[in-house]
Amino acid sequence: MVGYANLSNEVWVGAGASVTMIPETNIFLGLTGYKSGTVFAFGASTAFELVTNLYIGCTVELSYQTTTQRLVIKSNTYNSITFNEDISIGSGTGAGHANIIATILPFGAPSPAIYGGAKSASKPSLLADNWLGLVNTFSPPNIDVEVAQMNLALAGTRNLQYQYKKGETVSGGSLDVSMSHGGWLYYVLGQISSVDSDVGNAAATGNAGKLLSVADDSTKFYKALGTTATAYPPTSTAITSLKLLTNSHIHYTFAESNGQDLPSFALEVTYEKEGIVNGQYYVGSNDRLTATSGNDDTLKSFETSHTEIYSRVFTGCQVNSTTISFDEGQEVKQTLDLVTRSAFDVPNGYVPKRLVREPKNLHNYTGDGTLELTSEDRRPYLFSEGSITLFGNTVARVKSGSITISNNITPQRFIGTYTRGITSAHIPAARTYEVSMNMLITDTDLWNDLRAEQGENLDAATKIIIKFSKSTDDFISITLQDFITQTLDIPFPEDKGPVEVAVTFSARTLAECLYKGKWVILNND
Repeated sequence: MVGYANLSNEVWVGAGASVTMIPETNIFLGLTGYKSGTVFAFGASTAFELVTNLYIGCTVELSYQTTTQRLVIKSNTYNSITFNEDISIGSGTGAGHANIIATILPFGAPSPAIYGGAKSASKPSLLADNWLGLVNTFSPPNIDVEVAQMNLALAGTRNLQYQYKKGETVSGGSLDVSMSHGGWLYYVLGQISSVDSDVGNAAATGNAGKLLSVADDSTKFYKALGTTATAYPPTSTAITSLKLLTNSHIHYTFAESNGQDLPSFALEVTYEKEGIVNGQYYVGSNDRLTATSGNDDTLKSFETSHTEIYSRVFTGCQVNSTTISFDEGQEVKQTLDLVTRSAFDVPNGYVPKRLVREPKNLHNYTGDGTLELTSEDRRPYLFSEGSITLFGNTVARVKSGSITISNNITPQRFIGTYTRGITSAHIPAARTYEVSMNMLITDTDLWNDLRAEQGENLDAATKIIIKFSKSTDDFISITLQDFITQTLDIPFPEDKGPVEVAVTFSARTLAECLYKGKWVILNND
């Protein structure tokens, strides 16, 4: 189609629906910030704009020389942040006092980005071009609004006489994927404890689209965007200090995070109709009114009933629990049950997916020219490629099984988030590991372990090791220890076939979690 598509009468269909991930990391706001009372503004040298009011309720760390101050965002524009309190640090006020360094902290803060070669205040975007992997099903979080209904103690009717809205809760949200990589284990466990990777030359202006890191074996990874090759997620490290990622596989070691903070991410859900050209690919593109002057898009007003593109961003998503399941003859699958901080309807002018409209251009789908991904890299791990070690022996007669990791997260609301639709924090409780298997057995060892008085298996030789490999350079491996046999079901067979038993182990310690592959986890933690 040429010109603005007339799509107001078409219905949304599944062919136009997409969901992508946005990393939530520290957002460094540049070195030219200044204050004016409750307002912090960042200068023109910052390479991106913020999406207006997306960051309400997020925490900003302000630093000036040796002092710091943390404040909660009350509102934000594309280039400024307003707090409820005055900024107490720094020297003087106004544009001439570029003394304060500001960083938006990760939880609920999707990484901003640019969609073209340069920033555009009228067309903001996020780092939303991250492929989720082989998604079988996706259930978006639901919005539940608590309504209060009252009788005002006035005569004349049996109907309730007043009602109003209380808090808004975002609940649910889940992903079911065919497991082609181990990157989700970082969000489940909370830490990248070590990395084995290689870097080459320093990043330069011509490196747009390339993947970057600080140095060999650094846990921090970035992507260069724009004509000046700015690093995203935004970092205080100069682009010339970052290096091009060169090796074909990255070896991650994930570890447990035992504090209150787990890594979070955002999900961008977009519904679009067919025939929208790139120049019109932004929210509100068909809802234009007359420009106040000339044909400048930035001067046009918009309606709120979007008829071409509708996009939402679910912020502060964290993995409450995950189950990795494997069945004979099938691929390995992983379900992720999420808790979510807020649901944000993006403003008019927002460019979904950073204008990346083909799968081949999504991050972690095909690569950056150096770290290339092939169809073999994208395929899922298979049941036939797995191995399980139990009580020091490789178990060959497992027909199916699963491993479940639960973080038992509780959403919390605190005063001072400035909108009823935001959860202030997600606090994890006890972490649990459960392994279930359906298998054939040849002896009574499992039965004996179930009934044994000593309880836990504490010997290092009795670790449970579950591993799936595509090759020596692409695998996941989870090792659990300090486990106990929780249940064992030995049925009486109805036929004359083998006796298939169901056993469940409860472990309390993660000994090791490894992933080696080409999945690059963008983060600056």
